[in-house]
Amino acid sequence: MNFGPCGRTLLIDIMPTLREFKKRIRASKNIASITKAMQLISVNKVRKSQETTRRNTIYVENLQEMRGTGSSDSNLGIFKNFVLVLAPQRGLCGSLVNNLAADLYRKAKLLGPETDYILVGRKAYLWEKYINRKALAFFDFGLSLPTFSKVRPLTGLVVAKVLESQKASVCILYPKFYSFQKVESTYEPLYPLKTPGSLPEDFLTDEDPNRITRDLDLYYLEGIIYQKVLEAYLSENAARMVAMLKASQNAQELNQDLTLIYNKQRQKEVTTEIIELKGGVASDRR
Repeated sequence: MNFGPCGRTLLIDIMPTLREFKKRIRASKNIASITKAMQLISVNKVRKSQETTRRNTIYVENLQEMRGTGSSDSNLGIFKNFVLVLAPQRGLCGSLVNNLAADLYRKAKLLGPETDYILVGRKAYLWEKYINRKALAFFDFGLSLPTFSKVRPLTGLVVAKVLESQKASVCILYPKFYSFQKVESTYEPLYPLKTPGSLPEDFLTDEDPNRITRDLDLYYLEGIIYQKVLEAYLSENAARMVAMLKASQNAQELNQDLTLIYNKQRQKEVTTEIIELKGGVASDRR
């Protein structure tokens, strides 16, 4: 057992040959190059998603302002629950996937069998075992930044289920972005809204005010679902960026350790050959 200069333990019980050391050094360099490329790709995706998320946030805030505020008993008498689960499209993003799966398992045990689940993302395809029932629907938005046209089938399904049920609740489990060092699995209610909409007193219309406020609430629900999808995409790529950064650093440190051991072993063999040659010359002179 040898200890590298970076503080890590290198388990080398049988010293490899110099050729094997070269292969390992070359492999660590290739790994560092791959993880660096994946880190740069994630950085680019994070920048694009941040700008799109900012623009959609303005849209959602304007809808919320149009809705107004008021009081309602819409939170009473809920008899149908719907849960959206936003999972990453790929792995290599640290512990994010495992944390989401663990939270889904715990929530499913608490919510009971009367809850329907809508799973989004490729990593969610195998998560039916955590909810102990068949999911209501699966959605896969691909690896690129999701547009509203791609997310529209998801929002349309949720709105249709809300309209079918007079008393329904919609919650979401998704990775929430706080900072590049903090991305956490978060469970939030989406519907019924905390502040049910009400039109201003000077607002004149021929339509039923209740119908208008309900339509605004549904538009707001569509906008907030798309907002969460964008945040989940941002969180996935931010977590992958940090994970690939750490992987690149570890690969570079491993390359340094292997290079140092390779140089020591090579110098040892050169020294041994010199001693053997010197001993052979001395014996010839005798």
